[in-house]
Amino acid sequence: MKVTILGCGPSYGLPTAVRGFGDCNPNNPKNYRTRAGLFLSDKDTSVLIDTPPELRLQLVRENIKHIDAVLWTHLHSDHTAGIDDVKIFASTSFSHIDRTIDAFVYQKDADDFSNQYAYLLKSQILKKEDKPVLALSTFDERKSFKVKNLDFIPILQNHGKSHSIGFRVGDFAYNTDLVDLTETEFEKLKGIKTWVLGVCSYRGNTKHLTVEKALEYIEKLKPEKAYFTHMGATLDYDKLKSELPDGIEPAFDGLSFDV
Repeated sequence: MKVTILGCGPSYGLPTAVRGFGDCNPNNPKNYRTRAGLFLSDKDTSVLIDTPPELRLQLVRENIKHIDAVLWTHLHSDHTAGIDDVKIFASTSFSHIDRTIDAFVYQKDADDFSNQYAYLLKSQILKKEDKPVLALSTFDERKSFKVKNLDFIPILQNHGKSHSIGFRVGDFAYNTDLVDLTETEFEKLKGIKTWVLGVCSYRGNTKHLTVEKALEYIEKLKPEKAYFTHMGATLDYDKLKSELPDGIEPAFDGLSFDV
């Protein structure tokens, strides 16, 4: 399976409109960070995790032409605001919808999702042959689910005053937008080899992991390789990379690797 980091930035992206790159070197293209998203693909299945605001640009950059399903970690706007960019994958023309894309959300988010994006869950054009863009399914943290040939294990995460979901697929896991994991959920990650982990800052944060906490988790889990994503304006790529132990690196937009 191929993993592609569509975006590795925080909710405000980098550079920001007001404060620019913060502590990050503007001359390093790896510090240009769009909002966080991930793409998984093998010869049979293509899965998008989250729909960040820059999704169209990310998909064009990576030349992604097909999506079987979309999964959401949670419903904060930096992870959902690009949802309309999925519509083009449900159409063989610009005039009507030809196919429906599978969509998966955490069961406690389903009502909010359905209310906010009802127009994508029903036919948009009044033609008999027209289809909805998305076919919604729900999951919870107690049971894995399949997207074609891929098995996803959901991991419930503490995201401050709200929740988010991480996903394990085989020996790979993606966990962003978390500040803590219970032991029960952490157990689901045992044995992974590659981990993409959301890390926002050096200092204390009530919604996201700090570098120190992330390193504690990695030491406990001991994957072969770990990448930081969802990185904020204090985490300069070169500085952070020089500080991290072997086998741990900051991600960057467009990074891809096989797992």
